[in-house]
Amino acid sequence: MLKRIPKIRKSDVPRYKWLVSYWGEDGKSHREYFNSEAQAKSRARELKQALEAAGKEALSLSPQRLALLKKVEKVQEELRQLGSSLEEALDLGRKQIQTERLSPVWEEAVGAFLEAKSREVGPRRFSDLRRYLRHATRFFGGRKLGGISRTELLDYLGKQPSVWTARNVHRVLSVFFNYSRMRQWILNNPIAEIPVPRPKPTEPQTFSPVDVQKLLLYSLEHDPKCLPPLVLGFFAGIRTAELCRLTWKDITDKHIRIQAGKAKTASTRIIEITEPLSLWLDACQKDEQSQPVSPSNHLNQRLRKLADKAGVKWVPNGMRHSFASYHLALYENAGKTAAILGHINPSVTYRHYCALRTKEEAKEYFLIKPPITLPEELPFRL
Repeated sequence: MLKRIPKIRKSDVPRYKWLVSYWGEDGKSHREYFNSEAQAKSRARELKQALEAAGKEALSLSPQRLALLKKVEKVQEELRQLGSSLEEALDLGRKQIQTERLSPVWEEAVGAFLEAKSREVGPRRFSDLRRYLRHATRFFGGRKLGGISRTELLDYLGKQPSVWTARNVHRVLSVFFNYSRMRQWILNNPIAEIPVPRPKPTEPQTFSPVDVQKLLLYSLEHDPKCLPPLVLGFFAGIRTAELCRLTWKDITDKHIRIQAGKAKTASTRIIEITEPLSLWLDACQKDEQSQPVSPSNHLNQRLRKLADKAGVKWVPNGMRHSFASYHLALYENAGKTAAILGHINPSVTYRHYCALRTKEEAKEYFLIKPPITLPEELPFRL
């Protein structure tokens, strides 16, 4: 729609004799050039008629429509300042509304996601995915997937009992929403722009050599089924979850093979058996090759009870932390320690375990050996 009546005047451009100037609907001044006055007048008349027609249309508009047009013009200007247009915003909004209305409900999406992941990930990883998503169903169940906002997810993360739990929930939901975006159930991952919760760094806790000896000797006499996971944890640094999946078939006279399907990092690693690990493995009661090394899937609970009976304070993840700390202190080789632990980057090993224990303590630790014959009283000192 034109803003002002067009004007005719002589041209200042040598090639043309006449021009018509007017203000367009874009708010800018326009000029059109003609060779004759008749052509200029004809064009000016067309423009004037268009202006009059637009004016009549505007006069016939209701106050509500006029108010709406003002809002549209305001939004259009705001979008222009953002480098966008009304058409682009309307297209994006249409897609968003369409996605929200056509997206599946939470339970349906979770079911399809878990079915797909059951064929891709290991049992432990699948169990974690299912557990966290089932808990989230209490909050988002029955909702359209596309209607769940970033603010709601932020509130949900804030309700977790610890920073570590919130971190794990964020990780699982991010994988779930990425899958949903791939299936075109949502336009964007709503949790992607929420920062991953980061717990405050804490120093890994370890067992002293005396406490390690107490645990091993007590298990040897009173609970021999727990001795293999203790030995493999303290002298091979194997994770508790990996110990629960390990079988005697994975252990030979010279090596321990942690297969990709049993490892946390989904990559196979081989650990060489040296003293004192070889001596302690000889002291273990071995089952058939197909039998698990761990006496229970609830290994942590059983070892904690054993530690209480032995008079030792149990340290979560303490077996692996102890091995890593003492091994790094003894050999001063982060790459060697990282290879045994299954760390991809030795700098991670160095950063976590450097200077936690002295070389003297490490020598004492790796001198812990099983007794040739079990004495009546446990020798709790080396």
